Amino acid sequence: MKDSPSSTEQIAGFRIVRRLGDSVWEAVQPELGRRVALRRLEPDAPFRPAAWPDRPGVVDLFAVVDDASGTYIATRFVPGARTFAELSGTRAARQRGWLDQVSAILADTVHGDLTAHDILIDPSGRPHVTGFGRGPGEATADDDRAAIARLRPEPTSPARTVALGAGGVAAVLAAVVLLGGPGGESGAAPAVAAGATAYGSALGAGPVTSVDCEDRPAGGDSVACTILQGALPGRTVAAAAPGRVRAWVVQGVRGRVRLQVLRPVDGRLTAYANAALITIPDRGVHVVAADLEVPAGARFGLEVAPGSEIGIRNGVDGAQTLRFYGPLRGDRRSPAADRGAGQELLLRVDVVPGG
Repeated sequence: MKDSPSSTEQIAGFRIVRRLGDSVWEAVQPELGRRVALRRLEPDAPFRPAAWPDRPGVVDLFAVVDDASGTYIATRFVPGARTFAELSGTRAARQRGWLDQVSAILADTVHGDLTAHDILIDPSGRPHVTGFGRGPGEATADDDRAAIARLRPEPTSPARTVALGAGGVAAVLAAVVLLGGPGGESGAAPAVAAGATAYGSALGAGPVTSVDCEDRPAGGDSVACTILQGALPGRTVAAAAPGRVRAWVVQGVRGRVRLQVLRPVDGRLTAYANAALITIPDRGVHVVAADLEVPAGARFGLEVAPGSEIGIRNGVDGAQTLRFYGPLRGDRRSPAADRGAGQELLLRVDVVPGG
């Protein structure tokens, strides 16, 4: 099945309206006139409908259906809701309030596999929990508490902007420092940090396109995502050995973003380490100081808040970007397959060897 189906497409009697995220669609059950959220389950992944509780704050489970393209669950559609992952740029106090409410919803029950995509925030600011029945049957409330703790926002440091001199990266001014570029979307790439290996794009001169996560002009309906370079001929995109990120560099980006160190697990990716969310004020070349652990084989993604822009160079033979709609957190997922061919993500990550 396509990730962007037409409005006339049907799955097991449900008429597709639009895509909501990775393998999730808004759909209608015609005989009942009922709107649902239809989610395709991971192939061969266990699902236990009996583990889905019927209680306030939990999204109703209506049906489990099979189709030639896979197994789907139909749940109550929450109009206007956005996932906790999409709202990662919201102020920390509000995020903590939502998570406190989720803890109350899960009291005396066990989710077992809670991620940022299982928490839906409706327009009134009330959370709803979905995604039950996926985790191992032996999961406990302690697993849920640990998952909520991982979702709590990390403290951030204020960013300062200064101009890069001809010598490259300016001195680090704070724990997280945004260093402004030498001017313009086609500015020269700064020098690689001393002793570091540069992963990803070489940046520099050339055409730059600034778009949102869905390759459109950024606007109020732009979704959040994590984007990374899947392949880029002539450049290395995965860490060859353990190390630490010393700086990351972006071009053509504007808005709230942060670097993510992503670790492959069982053929999927999960967030291993996150930089602080910062605001890039313009589309020039910018260097951000960092200190993040990098395991061997790690990939490097850019978490993009709703309404923000990423820098892309199109028409690069053999290049491929990968996207996760709703940023990656502690969950393990495979990327969407709806776009990214021929794209170079204008992100460079400087990694020094060692732990």
